[in-house]
Amino acid sequence: MVDVPGVELLNQAFRQPANREGPAHAYKYEDYLDPAVLPYISRDDYVRQHSDISNLTTESEIFEKLITTNKQGGVMIYGDGGIGKTRLMMELGLMAREKGWVVYKITPQLKEISLLKPCLSPKRQYLLLFDAIEDHPVFTCDILDKLEEMAPGISIKIAANCRTIYSFASTFPQSKEFLTVELTLKGKEEEVAFNDYVVEKILVNILEGFQISSEFFLMRPVFAVLLRYFHEKYKREESQLPLGDFQSLTQWLKQRLALTLGETDVEKLWQDKDLFYLFFTLPAHTRAVNALSAKYQESISRLITEGWLEGEEKTQLKIVHDAVVDKLVIFHLENYTGQSRNLQISVTLLPKKFSPFSAKIWDPNNIFNCQKPLERK
Repeated sequence: MVDVPGVELLNQAFRQPANREGPAHAYKYEDYLDPAVLPYISRDDYVRQHSDISNLTTESEIFEKLITTNKQGGVMIYGDGGIGKTRLMMELGLMAREKGWVVYKITPQLKEISLLKPCLSPKRQYLLLFDAIEDHPVFTCDILDKLEEMAPGISIKIAANCRTIYSFASTFPQSKEFLTVELTLKGKEEEVAFNDYVVEKILVNILEGFQISSEFFLMRPVFAVLLRYFHEKYKREESQLPLGDFQSLTQWLKQRLALTLGETDVEKLWQDKDLFYLFFTLPAHTRAVNALSAKYQESISRLITEGWLEGEEKTQLKIVHDAVVDKLVIFHLENYTGQSRNLQISVTLLPKKFSPFSAKIWDPNNIFNCQKPLERK
């Protein structure tokens, strides 16, 4: 066991088997990162099954470059939210553990890199996993140098991930020692084909008996997991909207959330600025949760009960995945066509309005000035 806040052995990062006994409806959404709950869908296996595939980056290729050579001190996986960055990073961690490496999952609770030193030994090799480096105060562009300075001579490598937009930030590692892997569906036919394969594998037992529109497969894996999560969490017809009733994931998500919140007018729901602000400010902790509960008590209770939010109602709240927030914000913006200036002001004021919250507040320029090209620093 490791007793340093923010440092977990990889097997600690998954809930223990005793906590996963019983029916699937007892799982939390985060449990679906555990291969014991949702088996990892391997790129290597996909390539072996499709001999015509030649340009799909596989786990073994990344692992070979990262672990078995001295040229790479880390790998940075970046891409849009929900495309599979975390699962790929965790799989690399499991592969390293099988080779005898000590694998630590670093969480944002680690405030100083020096606090990691007691967890290291010159006799071992280490792989550090950073999920969403945007959230990590210790992750900087020169983190490999800092690790070498703190623990000279100890073999330490890094596997990390971030969103594409963050790859332009000054803290994104520019060192040649970092291998970069971009996960994107834009202009990459083999990545699109693999994405469809992953979605179908995740949903295979759910879709039996349904005639599903092809649009349902135009989704990132995170939403396939979300559908499976809801399907296994609820067997009651009144809480489980049949997939066959809808033609797209967007329509299903809107109807599903409206049902959770007891709103019959779906479009009216997305005009509710307070609801928009609620999702925008998560995750929230302690003092912020108390402030939220005073105003959104009924909505929060419904969202926790139905599985959209996880955490203890009085201590911590988070939405099951930040890609869901992306979708909800888009739904909200669609109701403000022609009013973007007023909404931009509202978004700009969010940090002041919700100062107690720990959530990342997006730069409004990233939302409203998307036509401006970004350049790496």
